[in-house]
Amino acid sequence: ARLLAEFGPEHRALGEWHNSERWKCPEDATKGYFKAAASCEVNEAEFLPRISVPTQMMMGAEHARLITVREAQRLCDLMPRARLVTFPGISSVCQYVIPERCAQEVIRFIHEQERPRT
Repeated sequence: ARLLAEFGPEHRALGEWHNSERWKCPEDATKGYFKAAASCEVNEAEFLPRISVPTQMMMGAEHARLITVREAQRLCDLMPRARLVTFPGISSVCQYVIPERCAQEVIRFIHEQERPRT
């Protein structure tokens, strides 16, 4: 039920694939990642403004499992050349359920970086 709620009935096969793939990571690796992440202290206000490369974050507007849109925007606002793209109505990982739209946004972003900055 949660799988269908996250991916939607129209993406059932994708949700099932995602569910089977995520369990392929060794348990020790997953535990190690979360242990390292939990002990990592980063001062975002100090660190993020130093990221000077163009950065684009994309997420479903209703997907707040890991981070809310508000928090994502706050992080993007700290980076001098970052932007957040949200997709209304998307409640799962946008790259999975609307890959073409995500690819279009990436291409648009790349083209915008090719233009001379004033």
